[in-house]
Amino acid sequence: HKLKHGEVRLFVPTQRPSVEEIDVGSVKFRAWDLGGHRQVRAWWRDYFVEADAIVFVVDSSDTERLNEAREELAVLLAEPSLRDLKGLVVLGNKSDLQGSLNSDQLISALALQDSIEEGRPIGVFRCSLVDGTGYLDAFKWLGGRL
Repeated sequence: HKLKHGEVRLFVPTQRPSVEEIDVGSVKFRAWDLGGHRQVRAWWRDYFVEADAIVFVVDSSDTERLNEAREELAVLLAEPSLRDLKGLVVLGNKSDLQGSLNSDQLISALALQDSIEEGRPIGVFRCSLVDGTGYLDAFKWLGGRL
């Protein structure tokens, strides 16, 4: 929502999939917000067939939940129907908070180094809704791969 409207709205966890179109430079993204809590993860597979890319958001300040995020990313990276993704963006959200992980720490915590070294198109970006940083860079990086 920040990229499209330039404003931050009160966050409500995703209850059902929603779609929004976002223009970044000359690239138009059709972004599905599928949510990340356990109950909605079963829906993810229904959207894989049409996905050119995935944006995976993690709370970079919540180190206790990074193991769960690492496991879910491993499942995504092993998924045969996603092998030819043009890009996987990992957004380390809440980078404005004390103790949030930097990009290298996120790569390590999420066990992404091997996939990156294998040439998988993975970009890891720190971002913050509060100060608006990181999102535009991430989507520009992704747009360059689509």
